[in-house]
Amino acid sequence: MINEAIYIYIIVSLAVASAYGIATLCVIRSRRKADQRQSLTRHYLREIISSHLGTNSLPTLSDIALSDHPTPTIEATGDQPRAALCEAIYRAMSHTYAIPNQLIAPIAKEHHLEEFLLRRLRRASNSGRVQLLNTLSAIPLKHSTIQHLTRYLYSPCRHIRIAALVAILAASPATAIRTLSELPYELAPYDMSRIITLLRRGLLPIAYEPLLASDNHNLLMLGIAIVASFGIEIADRHLYRIVEEHHTPQLVSEAILALALLGSPLNHPPLRQRVEQMTPIHRRELCHHLSCEGYSTSALRGLFSEGEISLAEPLINSYKRNLVWQQSL
Repeated sequence: MINEAIYIYIIVSLAVASAYGIATLCVIRSRRKADQRQSLTRHYLREIISSHLGTNSLPTLSDIALSDHPTPTIEATGDQPRAALCEAIYRAMSHTYAIPNQLIAPIAKEHHLEEFLLRRLRRASNSGRVQLLNTLSAIPLKHSTIQHLTRYLYSPCRHIRIAALVAILAASPATAIRTLSELPYELAPYDMSRIITLLRRGLLPIAYEPLLASDNHNLLMLGIAIVASFGIEIADRHLYRIVEEHHTPQLVSEAILALALLGSPLNHPPLRQRVEQMTPIHRRELCHHLSCEGYSTSALRGLFSEGEISLAEPLINSYKRNLVWQQSL
């Protein structure tokens, strides 16, 4: 019995040691593979940036204006190099506003990146699909691919929906207004911030005034986001009108926040009425936000009760808030 117990103990110990060794080897290989991919990604990223600038130096405004965008010589054969190249393109396009599609299009076509990403998209998990759709937003797409991506606009996963939307808008800016107006759900402020990045990249030539005159929730939200993001002060009359005419709490709140970002007066009677109709939580949040934007206690007294203002008063009188406000002047 003792010998059998020792024998079993030895067998189990060897099995555990073997399993641990295999697991360790898998981890080492996985890390090595990840390191190789990151190295490839950095290499491709340098090639893309250098080709865009025509130099190995950091970008300047004159470089961006004068660059003739020669197509970089890139070799990416196999799944891992293609995945690294896709990541490099996404980093370059999402972290800069100067690299044109004309530079990316031939790279994507030569290495069949569109087909590569679509193959992976079919069998990916939700998080994987979000990442792949984000990457697809960085390369020019065929019309057939855009049609294929429309199915993801109706995914139960919100993150997949917005990633697909951004990819479609980037690939087909001419149909952006129709795409946004036909969505069967309302977009959140974060979703709008994703769309704003496309405007900053020059991919969506959309005028803000028609959006602010629309009755569609998503188009109105986008118009407000554009005005707030780009500081279009002459659009404040549209924001006052939205506050006065619309009763959707989200639209009204976003319009008031946009007016605050523009530093506009908030003593309009319709605006005060809308603030009075807000829930206590939303009123406190708005009071806090306006305090951060530099509105004084006297300006806030026309909108909030003394109790609500007292909660924001420490922030208004704080050293940090005063310092930030002075730096912004």
